[in-house]
Amino acid sequence: MRVRELVESTLFDVRVAACEHRLDEAVRWVHVTDLADPSPYLRGGELILTNALWHRGPQDSRRFVRALASHRVHALGVALYGDQDVPTGLIEACEESDVLLLVLPDVPFMDITEQVISSLLEERRTTAMRSVVLDSELATHLATGHGAMAVVEVMSRELGVACWALQRNGKVTALEPPPLEAMTRVWHTGFERERPVGDIGQVLLADGRQVTYVVIGDPSARTELAPSVLMVYECDEATVQSRADIAVALVARYLPLGLGQEAQAQRQIIAEELTARFQLGSLPGDEAARLLLAVGAERVSAVIVARGSRSARAEIDAIEAAARFHGLTALVTFGEDDQLVAYVYDANATPDSPADRAAPTIDIPGLAASVVEAIRCVCGTATPVGIAAAPEGSPVLPRLLAEARQALLVAGADPQGKQWASSADVASHLLLLAVADEDTHRTLRSQLTVPVMEYDRKHGTDLIHTLAVYLDTACSWQRAAQTLHIHVNTLRYRLARIEQLTRRDLSRMTDRVDFYLALSSHRMHKSRGAGTPG
Repeated sequence: MRVRELVESTLFDVRVAACEHRLDEAVRWVHVTDLADPSPYLRGGELILTNALWHRGPQDSRRFVRALASHRVHALGVALYGDQDVPTGLIEACEESDVLLLVLPDVPFMDITEQVISSLLEERRTTAMRSVVLDSELATHLATGHGAMAVVEVMSRELGVACWALQRNGKVTALEPPPLEAMTRVWHTGFERERPVGDIGQVLLADGRQVTYVVIGDPSARTELAPSVLMVYECDEATVQSRADIAVALVARYLPLGLGQEAQAQRQIIAEELTARFQLGSLPGDEAARLLLAVGAERVSAVIVARGSRSARAEIDAIEAAARFHGLTALVTFGEDDQLVAYVYDANATPDSPADRAAPTIDIPGLAASVVEAIRCVCGTATPVGIAAAPEGSPVLPRLLAEARQALLVAGADPQGKQWASSADVASHLLLLAVADEDTHRTLRSQLTVPVMEYDRKHGTDLIHTLAVYLDTACSWQRAAQTLHIHVNTLRYRLARIEQLTRRDLSRMTDRVDFYLALSSHRMHKSRGAGTPG
C-alpha cells in the first residue's frame, strides 16, 4: 500500500507535516517504537509509529530520523495528544533526511496498525491471484519464443516502472536502454561475490532516484561466485517488496529460461571452432570471416587471452562485461591449456565501404585493465591477461591470437605487476616464433638444440646453458666467462664443441640468430609442458 491511502482514509484525521512528495511511498509493514535508535529492528520500507518518548531536544529528533533514513525508512507517524505540539526539531530533521512526517490523531496505535495490516494483506491476496494469471501469460510467451524481453515487458506493465534484466556479462534486456550510471552502479553492487539468490538491494543514483535489484539465478549455484543475473526496477525497494510474488518469485522462475542459453551455446560452438582451427592452421581467412559474421563480428578489434579453467563461467562473463563497458562485444571461448580466448569486436559496426572495414581503434590499456578488474570483482582474485590489438586494415586473426598468448606469458611473469600485457610488450622474435608452425619449430630445435642437449644428457655436461649465457651476454667472451665462473679458454672449448655438434659457426651473425631462435623455441616448447628435447 501507499502512505497516501492512510492519509486519505476517512477513518483517521492524519495530516502531513513534512515531505509531502513522499506520499506515494510504498509501505512494506508497520512498526511501533519509542526506542531512541530503532535501526537494529528495521528492514526498510516500514511505516514507523511513535509517541516520541525518546525526545528530549532537537538533537534527539535529528538522531532518530537519521537512523530511519539510513535503513531506507521514509515514512514516520508521530502521535500528538491534546494540545501537544510536534517535538522540536522533528520537522526540520525529516526535511533534512527526506522522510515523510505524519501527525497522527489521538487514537490507539492498534487501530492504525490494524488498518495498515488489513490493507497490506488484501494487497498481497490480490497480488497472489494476479501472479497466477501472469504465470500463465509468461509461460505462453516463453513457449512461443519471446524470451527474456517478455518477462521485462510484463514486469514493467505490472509495477508501472521501468525495469530491465542485467546479466553478469553486462548484457541488458530492456524496453529502453537504462541510464549508464544506473547500469554501472548496479553491476558493481549487485554482482559482488556471495550474494544469495533472492537477495534484494538498492542503489541511490546521483539525481536522488532509487533503483532496486533482485538477485536471480540457480539456488544450488556456488555462493562464493557472483550471481549471474539481476532483475532491476527503477523504483524504491518497498515497492518491489510489496509485489514480491510477482516482482521476485515469477521473475526468478521465468527470467533464466528466457535469457537464451541456446543462443549462447551456439556462439560458444562457433568460437571454439575458430580457436581450434586457428591453432591447427586449417582455417582460411574468408571462412573465418563467415564464422565471425554469423555471431555479429564484422571486424575483430583485439584478441584477449586469460588463464582460466573449463568451469570458468564467471571469468567468461567478467570478460564480456568489461568489453561492454567499452562499447564492445567479446566472443569468449576456451583455447589450448584451458586458456580463455576472447575475440573483441564492435557489434554495432556497419561499414559501408572498404575504407571503413578496418578494425576500429580501441583503448587497449583501458580494456585490459577493465578485464583484470572485472575478473577480480566476480572471482575474488586477479588473473594475468594478454591482449593484442588489430593493426590497420583487415586483422589476421591467427597472428593476433599468437601475439595475445605471448603477451599472456609476459603478464604472468610478474605476479605483483599490472597483471596484463599487450603485444607491444613482447619481443619481436617471440612474435615471429609464435606465428611459426610446429614444423618450423621442430626443425630449429632438431638442428641446433637437440644435438647439444643429447650430448649433455650422455656426458653429464651443460653446454646448452653455456650457449644461452654466451648469447644473452651479446657474445662477449669475458662477460660470459665471468657469469659462468669459468676461464675464457674453457668457454672457447665448450663453444667449439657446440659448433662441432651442430656444424654451425658462432662467429657468424646468421648462425648466432638461428641459435637464439632455437633456444627461444626450446623455452616455449618447455613452457607448454613438453618433456622431450625435440
